[in-house]
Amino acid sequence: MSSDTEIQRLMNINYYGIIRVTNAVLPHMKKIKSGHIINISSVCGLVGQPFNEIYCATKFAIEGYTEALSTYLTPFFNLKFTIIEPDEFDRLFTNGNVSEILNSNVNSKNEYLEIIEKYVTSSKSILKDNEAVVQQSVNQVAEVINYCIETETPPLRIRTSTRSEELCSLKTQADPNGLKSSKKVTSYFFN
Repeated sequence: MSSDTEIQRLMNINYYGIIRVTNAVLPHMKKIKSGHIINISSVCGLVGQPFNEIYCATKFAIEGYTEALSTYLTPFFNLKFTIIEPDEFDRLFTNGNVSEILNSNVNSKNEYLEIIEKYVTSSKSILKDNEAVVQQSVNQVAEVINYCIETETPPLRIRTSTRSEELCSLKTQADPNGLKSSKKVTSYFFN
């Protein structure tokens, strides 16, 4: 279980920070009717994952916030929005960060001990067996961001790896880039 302090810290970093920066730039962008806000979310913003519930919640919040903004600021102010949804980076498990965090919260009486051990073992096995597929570099994510900046009609949401596409496929198959849904909501409320 996460403490209130840990939850608030993650919300401040992952969600409130994005709102604050967006609120700072929106007045200028609306005035000139131009701009592109790119928010970094995660595949955890679309698919809940074990032992990451608070992190997932912060990323789901980014997804909803950005999606909602796009439904009226895109058609009425010509602003573009993109949500970048990376998967794990190449250093996450290999440096042992997640294993250390999980293990630091585990004791022999913990009811999740067996589940945590399976999770860590499985995650390490997936990375070892599929290293080239699972891991992505910061540069690969930067290439996706650059693509979104340069394209005339950027996607509302985009995943950054084959594995992230596979993990999110059930939620994204009808509208992979999110533009159909955004247009449908805009049409529903402003038609």
